[in-house]
Amino acid sequence: MNKALNQPLVDLLCGLSGDLDLDAGLDDVKYRRIMDLMISTGRLSSRFRHQPGISTQLDLVFPVFSDTQWLSIIKLCSGNSLYLATLLAGDLSEEFTSALAEMSIHLLPRSHQELVLTSTGDEQQTRRHLAALYWSLAELLLHQPFSLFSLRGRGRQEVLSELKMIRSAEATSRQGISAHPYKESAENQPSELPAQNIHQRYWRLKPAALKLAYRLKADELPAALLRRLQTPPVGILEEQAESLLDELYDYITRRAQGYAIDLSNNDRHE
Repeated sequence: MNKALNQPLVDLLCGLSGDLDLDAGLDDVKYRRIMDLMISTGRLSSRFRHQPGISTQLDLVFPVFSDTQWLSIIKLCSGNSLYLATLLAGDLSEEFTSALAEMSIHLLPRSHQELVLTSTGDEQQTRRHLAALYWSLAELLLHQPFSLFSLRGRGRQEVLSELKMIRSAEATSRQGISAHPYKESAENQPSELPAQNIHQRYWRLKPAALKLAYRLKADELPAALLRRLQTPPVGILEEQAESLLDELYDYITRRAQGYAIDLSNNDRHE
């Protein structure tokens, strides 16, 4: 876990219930007593199994960042590819958290009073639960730093989508292109639409369309079909008979397809 966040996380959890026995908490994690650790927008929840049949539920509600703070975070990532690369690689660098701190943005709340804790256990059970939660959360943030972003209001996909939009806008600005490429100035807009009465001319063909020529190619089925049926028993004329049958099938196919097109055209004229 990021060293810059390690002690603040300990202080934050200790502020909720007093000193924590982190060694006992680590043992509880090893014995898998903490279960169902879930992170959603601005909320962390988990269950702790004290003994078979007895478990407690704990929820922590985090304050979410404002839109202005998120814009600053995303612009910081956009302006420094190293920060974004380390985040995508599953690392929350100290340089990144320090850069945020310079803007008075702290990924972890600075005081436990900013958190809202609810627990179904008593004080001792809650303290034990929080000690185990420290190790579970530290392990999660070590590999999934975007989980901390979720606790502060925005998930991975939302952050990356906004980052993509900002980078696209910045690239457009650098190229000197209007942010609204489809919005023309008034002087470039025609005084009247060129497609007036388009509904009357929509189906009218140009003369070139009437000169189109079609050549139908027969399906490539006859040779395969003939091979399957085998050549008629005509002695030494086998090769000639097979070739003639191919040509005959080709001719019949073209005539049948041409006949079908003629019928279709006649139906249109009628």
